Amino acid sequence: MINTGKLAGRTIFITGASRGIGKAIALKAAQDGANIVIAAKTAEPHPKLPGTIYSAAKEAVKFSDSLSSSSSSSSSLDVPASAGHLAPILFHSCRYFQTPPSAMSLQSSPLVSMSFCAWSVHLVPGLLPFSLVLEEAGGKCLPCVVDIRNEQQVIDAVQEAVSKFGGIDILVNNASAISLTGTLQTDMKRYDLMHNINTRGTFLVYVQCRLWSKVCLPYLQQSNHAHILNLSPPLNMNPFWFKNHVAYTMAKYGMSMCVLGMAEEFKDSNIAVNALWPKTAIHTAAIEMLSGPEAGDISRKPEIIADAAYAILIKEPRTLTGKFLVDEDVLRDEGIQDLSQYAVNPANADNLMMDFFLDAPDVASSQSNIKRPGGGTKIAKMFDVIQHNLNPELVAKTNASFLFVVKGDEEGTWFVDLKSGKGSAGKGKPPSGPDATLTMNEKDLFDMFTGKLKPAGAFMTGKLKISGDLQKALKLEKLMGMLKSKL
Repeated sequence: MINTGKLAGRTIFITGASRGIGKAIALKAAQDGANIVIAAKTAEPHPKLPGTIYSAAKEAVKFSDSLSSSSSSSSSLDVPASAGHLAPILFHSCRYFQTPPSAMSLQSSPLVSMSFCAWSVHLVPGLLPFSLVLEEAGGKCLPCVVDIRNEQQVIDAVQEAVSKFGGIDILVNNASAISLTGTLQTDMKRYDLMHNINTRGTFLVYVQCRLWSKVCLPYLQQSNHAHILNLSPPLNMNPFWFKNHVAYTMAKYGMSMCVLGMAEEFKDSNIAVNALWPKTAIHTAAIEMLSGPEAGDISRKPEIIADAAYAILIKEPRTLTGKFLVDEDVLRDEGIQDLSQYAVNPANADNLMMDFFLDAPDVASSQSNIKRPGGGTKIAKMFDVIQHNLNPELVAKTNASFLFVVKGDEEGTWFVDLKSGKGSAGKGKPPSGPDATLTMNEKDLFDMFTGKLKPAGAFMTGKLKISGDLQKALKLEKLMGMLKSKL
């Protein structure tokens, strides 16, 4: 979607913006010349996840600078990979430090109760010129270290944003946590994490942007373009979307209920409150952790959400509020009919993995449980091929055992044990007990092992039911990739 410049000068506060969808939204808005507040936890590089608030800020400033006809010597300012590489004299608010502690040690220091956003760096002769506030590079981006579970950090970040940019026009609640585990497999620590980030975090950030005592409501009310956008799904009450991950569904729907209530509560204040959700899986670090790196092949890029969010945020607030919007629908309303440009692999543009909470399949009408006469041996032969292709290397990489409950002509139980030796597979149950139990009909199981059906896609569309350890179950994709040419 082509930028219009309508967000120029607007201040946009985005949670979870150091990578993925949040970062893509930040970059899209930066192209308009918006002031971007990047609020996220990651200050130092993560061993498994890409991006920090500083690397995201650097990219946003590059976008902003590319639109400016004027340049200055400071436009080449660099952002270090770690806040531990700061120049010797730094300050946060009125607190001064003579030595540069690392970002993580500073955050946990008893001397500092506030989050350390809005760093400024006094340039010292001989040192590389850079500013984590990035004001010298165009004044367009403010990276803030914020854990949205921490009320004080949220308050500090909001106050810094108002201090630097004069207000907040738009809030994007993107930060989220996911665990696709059943009720018995979800411990309370994991439950609390999802609810504290998804529901409570969304409510908290919003509250800090609306209470007079927390600075922002006067600015939202004074703005003639106030928007709040939650990355959360439509409220689909089909039990299908609850049964396998009720804790996660509750947490995401909590974000959506904020939209439902707050849109009505604040419509007279000319503050639009909407939700946006992707039709398909989006290729982010989260989807890779859930489904493996191969998931990108059947996913779309975060840019589709960024473009849809942009289309929403440039509209007059009174004309669009209280809506649960889907990225495809938003873009088609904008005249964008060809969505293949957003596919990670354009060859799979018509064969993408669907996201949660939309158009649940009619599992009840499936014929997967109908046993037909005649019987067959396809599944038996498949497990025989599996047995002959197992090896110690695969066992070492997987270290898990699986039970398959097969429905259809060859109804029965089968196993793959990848815990010791060179592994084993066959009819019955694994000797060591299963880490995960997978239930599906024989056709879908065969399609899954031959590469025609992705495990994550099968799970999300109801063709595959998983009990036990979901993360280990999705490791099967490596085995399936190895076998698909041999079945």
